[in-house]
Amino acid sequence: MDEDVQLSLSPLLRLSGHDSTHVLEANMRGAADEDVFGYAQASKAILVTADLGIADARALDVAHSGVILLRFPEELSTDSINSEIMRLIDDAPLNEMATTLLVLEPGRMRIRRSSA
Repeated sequence: MDEDVQLSLSPLLRLSGHDSTHVLEANMRGAADEDVFGYAQASKAILVTADLGIADARALDVAHSGVILLRFPEELSTDSINSEIMRLIDDAPLNEMATTLLVLEPGRMRIRRSSA
């Protein structure tokens, strides 16, 4: 999980049976986007981020394990955002995420598959 994602989401994902490592847990605080993306790919992990730069479709035109882009209003509480993310994750096709950008927003998800 990227640095712009609440650290509190990582243990919730683990409790639901998902492997999850936040960049702070990986001692990568302040790492460049390319390094965070590279770490996720080396780990064969889906990268969870709110960073539009990392999730830019042009930047993702390479083979990758998947990216989940979080698009939630800042005025929502962390608990509300985490609850909504967990609800959406339960319905997400996580086992089919290779070269996929999954955009999670309040009440909905959008799936974009890359040709890479």
